[in-house]
Amino acid sequence: VVFTAMASIRLALIFRIAPVMMVPFILIAGLCLGWRDALFALSLYLFTYIIPDDGESGGGFGVQILFGLVVAFGAYWSFNRGAVALIAFGLPIIWLSTRDRRYAVSIAATVLGFLIIGAIAPGVGIRDYFENFLMLLQTSSQWSYPRTLSRDLWWVLTVGMTACAIGVAVLRVSRDTHSEAQLVLISALLIASVIYMKIGVGRVDQTHVVMGVWLPLPVITLLMQSIHLRRLSSIQF
Repeated sequence: VVFTAMASIRLALIFRIAPVMMVPFILIAGLCLGWRDALFALSLYLFTYIIPDDGESGGGFGVQILFGLVVAFGAYWSFNRGAVALIAFGLPIIWLSTRDRRYAVSIAATVLGFLIIGAIAPGVGIRDYFENFLMLLQTSSQWSYPRTLSRDLWWVLTVGMTACAIGVAVLRVSRDTHSEAQLVLISALLIASVIYMKIGVGRVDQTHVVMGVWLPLPVITLLMQSIHLRRLSSIQF
């Protein structure tokens, strides 16, 4: 919850809204998330520091290295959440590195951290990691649960929340002007939401579905609050 609150405050500041607007999101996260989500939330917090804001370059090398190491460790900490962080944060970082080579530091730290942890940590290994990944892909259909009314409702909620977040993002980005940092954050959160929706829909149990419901919330909150503030600022007294 602490990392989620820290990330929420950073997101609010970047989107120029009052941090108090993120309180419902933080409270819901406290109810839905567990210890396995800690490093994902910390990765999101650090990610908000390394992306550029107002045309400035992102965080220094120290923050980039820490971000890369946290993402790398998170890959072993929780398989699903680690994979989501690698993809959702990795793709924007790769794109940013084509414009600013300093972001290669984050990529290098993630790759080296992943290799080093896999080589020295007891009970884990790089080869085992990818073998488990392939096994899960091949046996994904076997992990689904029998359909019930509650699971169907969770399915509708998960898909609906993700679709709502995508719809709000497309509508607001097409109509309003956003900074590069805001666009990168929206993209990362939507990528993570879609992947978690796929995981949640495939499993449809509360443990895996809550992230599919939780992650779209900041996208909806941030974009709807920012447009509300723009409308208020446009009113002349």
